[in-house]
Amino acid sequence: MFNHDSNPTKVNLGVGAYRDESGKPLVLGSVKKAKDILCASSTGHEYAGIAGVPEFIQESIKLAYGTDAEVITSKRVAAVQALSGTGACRLFAEFIAKFHGRGTKVYLPNPTVSRIH
Repeated sequence: MFNHDSNPTKVNLGVGAYRDESGKPLVLGSVKKAKDILCASSTGHEYAGIAGVPEFIQESIKLAYGTDAEVITSKRVAAVQALSGTGACRLFAEFIAKFHGRGTKVYLPNPTVSRIH
């Protein structure tokens, strides 16, 4: 449906990537600037740990729940950083399978998938 939409200002947010007018990958100016800043710093290109960057995760939790949320102050929230939206869905499905059983149904919207077992 997206491909057939004639609106010249349409934006496809479903794939997690931006494309230019000819359909080629588009790197946002803000991403280029962030890359330049990182390359100019002395931190190098260190890999994140298996669970992600702790500071990023903590700030993401605050963004999602609010800084003073009870689930945060009572330390009842756990989080990991995933490589991508697909990677995050995979981690979530593995978590559900392990702690709720392999037969548990998980419904996700299209275009992701209809159901993961």
